[in-house]
Amino acid sequence: MLALALIGYGERAKGQVSVCDTTITIDETELCTELVSTAADKKRGLGGRESLPANAGMLFVSQEDALHGIWMKNMNFSIDVLWLNSSGDVTYIEPNISPDSYPRVYRPFIPSRYILEVNAGFIEEHGVTVGDTLALDLNL
Repeated sequence: MLALALIGYGERAKGQVSVCDTTITIDETELCTELVSTAADKKRGLGGRESLPANAGMLFVSQEDALHGIWMKNMNFSIDVLWLNSSGDVTYIEPNISPDSYPRVYRPFIPSRYILEVNAGFIEEHGVTVGDTLALDLNL
């Protein structure tokens, strides 16, 4: 089983394509992760951005488990998406979602608490699978 862990917090810098609110270590790769928790930020997501830097991601944080969905509205690049339950277990994966799939909404089959978006190909490159665990220490 691949273990995933959140470590530390970074500074939010204005004007950056991606901010580093926290770092997730996946298979010895540090993933600079932007946290989003407000309804407006979740709706916007990565929409309108030209790209996501290598080894960067966006973590959608919800207060309750549900069938939280994502869409590719205003997206300019493909992404991989992982859904995690409140324990941090990867419960569902949707690789290589294309911007052309909009307006389709992608949802897990079981309730989840968190959604992690990364560049397309990241899941395969790092061997992430359902059942892997992300140790969450968000202090929200």
